[in-house]
Amino acid sequence: MTTAKYDWKFLICNIIRYYADDQMNQSKNAIMNLMQAKLKTAELSMIDKLETMGMPTHWQRGKDFMGLAGILKATFSGDTLGGVDANTKHWWQNKVKDCSGGSGDSIAD
Repeated sequence: MTTAKYDWKFLICNIIRYYADDQMNQSKNAIMNLMQAKLKTAELSMIDKLETMGMPTHWQRGKDFMGLAGILKATFSGDTLGGVDANTKHWWQNKVKDCSGGSGDSIAD
């Protein structure tokens, strides 16, 4: 198999609409402004969740997305990622270049 397959993951954010908010914002423009503010808050909250899940220090838990720590590793450990075995598919192994020597070589070498 040469196709990586992953289980579906979903990211959701609740937007709550209170009756009191509707009473304080009865005009069409006021309701639109309120909902735009709530949507912007939800968007920023989801961005924070995605950034946290993608951080190298975040390990996948249950319904979380797989973070960089689970995908990129400095040493090859023979893992299977997305159903593809890196032991048999060498092109699936991480490529690492140590740039600590300061020689100025590019990472693409």
